Amino acid sequence: MTRFGETEEEIFEPEAAASPEAAPSANGNATGTGAEEPAPEPIPIETAAGRAILEAARRLAEDPEAQARLKAVAAKAYGSFALRPLGPDLDKPEDALLFRSRNLDGAANEEITHLVAGLGVRSIYDIRSTDEMAGSPQLFPLGTKTVALHPTGSSRPKEAERWLRAGRIKKYGAPGARMQANYRRYVDDYPIIGAALRAISTEAVPALVHCTQGKDRTGVLSAVILYAAGASWDTILIDYLATNYVNADLIAADAVRLGEGMDEEERAILMSFLTARPSYLAAFFDEAERRYGSLERYLTEGLRLSQAQRVNLAVMARTDLFADVPDAAWRRSQRSRTRLEDARYWDAKAAAYDASLEEDGFTADVLRALDVQPGERVLDMGCGTGQVALALAERGAEVVAADFSEGMLKVLLGKLRDAGEAAERVTPLLLAWDDPWEFSGITPGSVDVALAIRSFSTENMTACLDKLTRTARRSATVVMQMGYSPRIMPELLNAVGIVTKPARDADLMVEHLRKAGRSPRIRILAEQRRRTFADLTEAREWGLRMIALTGVNVAAPEAEGMCERLDAWLEGQFARGSRDGALPAELAITQTLRWAVISWEC
Repeated sequence: MTRFGETEEEIFEPEAAASPEAAPSANGNATGTGAEEPAPEPIPIETAAGRAILEAARRLAEDPEAQARLKAVAAKAYGSFALRPLGPDLDKPEDALLFRSRNLDGAANEEITHLVAGLGVRSIYDIRSTDEMAGSPQLFPLGTKTVALHPTGSSRPKEAERWLRAGRIKKYGAPGARMQANYRRYVDDYPIIGAALRAISTEAVPALVHCTQGKDRTGVLSAVILYAAGASWDTILIDYLATNYVNADLIAADAVRLGEGMDEEERAILMSFLTARPSYLAAFFDEAERRYGSLERYLTEGLRLSQAQRVNLAVMARTDLFADVPDAAWRRSQRSRTRLEDARYWDAKAAAYDASLEEDGFTADVLRALDVQPGERVLDMGCGTGQVALALAERGAEVVAADFSEGMLKVLLGKLRDAGEAAERVTPLLLAWDDPWEFSGITPGSVDVALAIRSFSTENMTACLDKLTRTARRSATVVMQMGYSPRIMPELLNAVGIVTKPARDADLMVEHLRKAGRSPRIRILAEQRRRTFADLTEAREWGLRMIALTGVNVAAPEAEGMCERLDAWLEGQFARGSRDGALPAELAITQTLRWAVISWEC
């Protein structure tokens, strides 16, 4: 059953759905307040923000392509709670970091598994009232944090549905008037908007926002997120109006149940409560600009959003706002990697990890660059199977070897059994970048040196660099790739027709540290990594995996020529230096990798 009631102070906020047939109008009427009060008097939309929404609605009504885009956004809704990415410009939901939905009550186990394991959602923001939660308790999926952000006002229930009946509903005035009034009240009466945005942007982990039916409260919160992230008015409106298609089945039932005996005028008023309409969103933004003088002041003074928080929202919503800020550029470069390389990924690789490295002196080069002294306490964050941690322990350091992969730590524990005296100076610790380190004993100033060697795989550069810096008394060091990832060989990709750009991760980190007042020292290490293959087929599979990392579907018919060029390049590499052009007994390719050792004092 669709819930319509809210609290006494909130007066009336219906939460329902709309059907495609109930086409939203770009022309909104005026606004007002409470359910049992006289019909609200119109407040014209006069600010630039309010007019921008109405103008976007006019463009939408006249543009078939935009209407198709609207339907495509709605078509992405998944499951019984209509889960969808926030913002319409993502081809794959798996690429999103922000999501919106209806209440999760009644969700199937496989739907929750998809939410957490498939989409990576870590925080759920429930913005329902206490009465709604009493009738439909929160879910707490394993692996997520659920945050209840109750609207202001008392929790005394109001039987608002009794006014949505034939003979009574005309008290609400013209269609849409009451809803516009309610949306205007969000500006002052809903501090949860600011609380939710600050929490989402500070945590910077994949997050879901929902109310009961995902139309009004979730719609406004989503619109503010998108505006703060720099989305266009068209994008904001399309995301908002998609609810009319997503919840189409719910409106049919409520229209029949509540509309019995209504005349045409009464039905029009009823439908105004059941649909998301441009005039409602225009009323909200119009009120925000009226109250604060500009939407920028609403964000900074009303919602208390900092620029850093807006940067995070822009990255999470996948907009180009703040694209030149180091932390935003960093998040974009890391997003696909951190989504793929979770703990399960490394658990699966742990047993064969050491054999796959085929390194030539890399650990020794790193140790010389680190200058860790005997007796010093070291945090090796992202220690993997412990190559560096064990080497430091053998030199007399006390090492906390931390990693979020149980599989990697299991391999390390096996090594410690044969490590003799050095094993006593290594403490394995299951720990992730996003964990509260203090709970695991990694407190500020608890080590002399903090390290992250080829393990700074996190989207939140600022927070994680701050953790390393706070933890160490003397210095912190990050070792990371320069240029191309070990998974990428530009010569191969260029040969098949794919142009790639080197990563700027090291440059971005150095720029960030300098802006934070640090004086990073940079040293460059070169590593020759030799890859051997049993036969040409194995080499071809390696090349195809590399091509697939760039987003190319190697199984598609149009990729056939690319595969042929790959075969020719591989054969040329292996036959190089041969007088007769025959393939050698051992097939090998040498890859030159460059690593930046970035250190700073703490």
